[in-house]
Amino acid sequence: MNATPGAAPDAGSDPAPDPAPGPVPDPAPGPVPDPVRDGVPDDPVAVLVGRQLRQALRTVGAVAALLAGPPVLAMWVPDPRAWVVLSLAVQGVWVALAVLQLRRAERLER
Repeated sequence: MNATPGAAPDAGSDPAPDPAPGPVPDPAPGPVPDPVRDGVPDDPVAVLVGRQLRQALRTVGAVAALLAGPPVLAMWVPDPRAWVVLSLAVQGVWVALAVLQLRRAERLER
């Protein structure tokens, strides 16, 4: 099957014609808004997680102040007994922070 110039191509070698274009489907109406990212949280779980995160960050801030505060205070007080007093006071504050965090977390979950 030699092809000669100007001769008609073989019937079996023609590509199939493209179908006529039909109606173009409508594009999507747009992205679905994310309720948490858009500032309108509808999901109660997302609201609870956000509140718990804010509470945990406040507690972390209090713990950081508790860790950094006594050494700074002890530097200003030259008496070595200040370390003993501050160490005992820190333990009481640790317990109070733990109880407060537990109560707030339970209250948030109700």
